[in-house]
Amino acid sequence: MNRPTTAWEAIRALPAAEIAGWVIVPILFIAGFLSFLVYCAVRGMPRSPRLDKISKNRLIPRIVLEYGYVCLLGLPVRGLVALGITADMVSYASLVLAVVGAAYFARGWFALGGWLFYLSFILDAMDGMVARARGTSSDRGEFLDALLDRYVDFAVSLGMMWYYRDEPLPLALAVAGMVGTSVMGYARAKGEACGIDPNVGFMQRHERAVFLGTCSCCSPFVAAITEPGAAHPHHWLVIFAMGVVALFSNVTAIWRSHYVMARMKRPAARRPDPSVVAAAPAALSREEPAA
Repeated sequence: MNRPTTAWEAIRALPAAEIAGWVIVPILFIAGFLSFLVYCAVRGMPRSPRLDKISKNRLIPRIVLEYGYVCLLGLPVRGLVALGITADMVSYASLVLAVVGAAYFARGWFALGGWLFYLSFILDAMDGMVARARGTSSDRGEFLDALLDRYVDFAVSLGMMWYYRDEPLPLALAVAGMVGTSVMGYARAKGEACGIDPNVGFMQRHERAVFLGTCSCCSPFVAAITEPGAAHPHHWLVIFAMGVVALFSNVTAIWRSHYVMARMKRPAARRPDPSVVAAAPAALSREEPAA
């Protein structure tokens, strides 16, 4: 079979599932968002208290977040509750979809992997809403959700690392992103455990999902134009996304660490114990010389 030699031939050779996603999803999203804008103009924009916990340094406008939280998440949550689906079931489904999406990333099917990553993130955002709607919110559920989030991050990064295993730069960016996202999550969790919430920084989970998912879904079309017929496309758009995630996640990790440490009480300075200071030379004099 001859490989496509032009951008148009490369686009036509893409799997139907990748093309269909970019036809159906944007139409539904834009139509719903326009309806939401009309609603906001008439009734005012709703302000969900849950979104107030998101960093003030957000990259996504508040009205887009409200549309996603109220419409894209709120309506399906009602259906899940009506069907008797539990929050834990939603959390595990999110992990499964992320792992399958990571497998698609590893094979270079970035559009399919991106759509599954999007869906995984949506379910991850819905599990807490399902728990609150069913009256089953608990520390156990939050712990499980946070634990599975780390597995999702690792799975996606490992999928990228496998695809770029023979390319040093993208591989390094994937590793740096995995480290940054892991440390920034730990910095916030440890800060909260110490009584300080470092709610600062960029590239939090919702931002990473939107940015990385969008670039992954768009990448096959960009690669078809820039690398038509390539047996192993570089997918420069994905590399760019990994670079942005690696940069901002590590900046946020350092920022949060500094934020927490700057607000911790330093131990009071104490004068040295005279008995300890006096005993130190005597103890050293009793040591045997080295052989």
